[in-house]
Amino acid sequence: MQGALNIITNDPYLGQKLRWELSEIFDRIEVTDTVGARADIYIFDCRLDAPIPQGEGYYYLTEDADPGLPEERCLPLPLPLGLAAKKMQGHTAPPLVLLEDERALRLYGEEIRLTEVEFSLLLALVRAEGRFLGREELRAAVWGTEGTDGLLSVYIHYLREKLERGGEKVILSSRKAGYALSEKFVKGDREC
Repeated sequence: MQGALNIITNDPYLGQKLRWELSEIFDRIEVTDTVGARADIYIFDCRLDAPIPQGEGYYYLTEDADPGLPEERCLPLPLPLGLAAKKMQGHTAPPLVLLEDERALRLYGEEIRLTEVEFSLLLALVRAEGRFLGREELRAAVWGTEGTDGLLSVYIHYLREKLERGGEKVILSSRKAGYALSEKFVKGDREC
């Protein structure tokens, strides 16, 4: 797996142990004691005096089994050597993550900045969850009554240039149905 991992703990020994153990799996690992740094996957120490974040990209360091947390995402403390790598080996980061506060996205771990119009267009496609949106529906979502088909085509082109540099189809199109995100990118996360 490649991508960014954020380990949220105030235990420096545990943070370094996890950094060492997971360095073969992640490209970038940051250890911090507060939630906030952007990453593809997070490990949250439940002993911190902070609300426990929820989401598909979170793993939890816990001393006791917590009925509110998914068991397959819990890492028991004290943490046996190798367990974190074993549990996280099969987990893949979502390929597309919207960073709403920054008007950007992370595609396979790479942050890509978008213009306001590009972001609005992509957000409408993400919210459609793989369903095709007609040209009129997309124009209304982005420009209200001001958009034209030509303007929509130009901004779809701009988005494709930024998202499909590797040749992989991210935005699907149909003459009759409009535009949709490829199924692979529908299950992405949104960070606010």
